[in-house]
Amino acid sequence: MSKDLKTNNDGNKIVPKDFEITDGQLVKYKGKGGNVVIPDSVTSIGKSAFHGCSGLTSITIPDSVTEIGESAFSGCSGLKSISIPNSLTKIRSETFQNCSGLTSIAIPDSVTSIGGSAFLFCSGLTSITIPDSVRWIWHSAFAGCSGLTSIAIPNNVTSLSDSVFFGCSGLSSITIPDRVTSIEDHAFYGCVGLTSLIIPNSVTKIGRWTFKGCGGLASITIPNSVTEIGEYAFEDCSGLTSITIPNSVTKIGENPFYHCPAKIYCHRKKPLFWPIGWDRTLKGRIIWDK
Repeated sequence: MSKDLKTNNDGNKIVPKDFEITDGQLVKYKGKGGNVVIPDSVTSIGKSAFHGCSGLTSITIPDSVTEIGESAFSGCSGLKSISIPNSLTKIRSETFQNCSGLTSIAIPDSVTSIGGSAFLFCSGLTSITIPDSVRWIWHSAFAGCSGLTSIAIPNNVTSLSDSVFFGCSGLSSITIPDRVTSIEDHAFYGCVGLTSLIIPNSVTKIGRWTFKGCGGLASITIPNSVTEIGEYAFEDCSGLTSITIPNSVTKIGENPFYHCPAKIYCHRKKPLFWPIGWDRTLKGRIIWDK
């Protein structure tokens, strides 16, 4: 074996000179990519350690690693596979941002949090398994994952954060658990592949522009638990033919159904405290309970 090569505990070849390691932290990867094996001596991967390494195709991370820094693998467009060790508890912000070659990933049940923009613009990602150990999925975590077709939100998540699935144009199926209480701004903006969606009775808030541009959405039920619908929430939902606003809604934003052809059924008398102009573009399409 070359003097420049070593093996880890699993017998995989390692090139020590490719790594800058300080006090157990992999500070910077200096190699050319390919199939990379991280040494067992590494306990953490530093911020942006592999940033922009487009030649990286696969990586093996040892169980000794307990932390991966922000943007650690961002811009690794050639990365096709990665195994996340069970020792990891958080996937930090922008960790895999712009890893457009990544097609699938399994998140271990040690992970409790997925950071903001963690998988932003991973356009090749078609499937992802998120365990119930995950309690927080932060803003834009899967935004721009246009190849993603289905996803199940873990049972312990209580909020769908801002822009979490923004621009996921291929998303056609999603399961929202009944612990979710809010669907925040832009959460499903531009998800043109969605045709129907069941919102659980636990949800109290639908944010601004939440379903904007979901042109394929033909059916959606707003449960009686919802008290707030944000402005332009269903803008450009051109496939909706009817939608019912339950009598639980006490707060509604401006033009929530802008450029949406649906008939609007309101299961309540017209409330005086809804803002002037909320129905500006809905003349003749609102049916009120008497």
